[in-house]
Amino acid sequence: MPTKRAAVPDNVFGQKGTALDKLTGRAPSERETDEEHGNTVLPQSRDTVVPQNRADRETREKLSVYLSTEQVDKLDDLAREYRRRTGKRISRVEVVRRLIDASDLQMVLES
Repeated sequence: MPTKRAAVPDNVFGQKGTALDKLTGRAPSERETDEEHGNTVLPQSRDTVVPQNRADRETREKLSVYLSTEQVDKLDDLAREYRRRTGKRISRVEVVRRLIDASDLQMVLES
């Protein structure tokens, strides 16, 4: 004998929550919608890192770099040591940017 199931509309309990709503603890009504594209837009968290200034964001260029395991380990070590000394987190990308800013041709020639 086939199993019978009740047909329950999606909106019977109001707006249906998504997995993201469950993870963030937000109610579906708290979401904003981008009317032009119909996409759901979630407000940014207060913990989000904001770029320093608009000019800095506009002058950046995307670059992909392949590093050896040892180089990645060293990058992570630098980030951990920075956090230990300052109490602030720093991303791998920010470490690379600061290393480039602090370097000169003499450093490249010596290595």
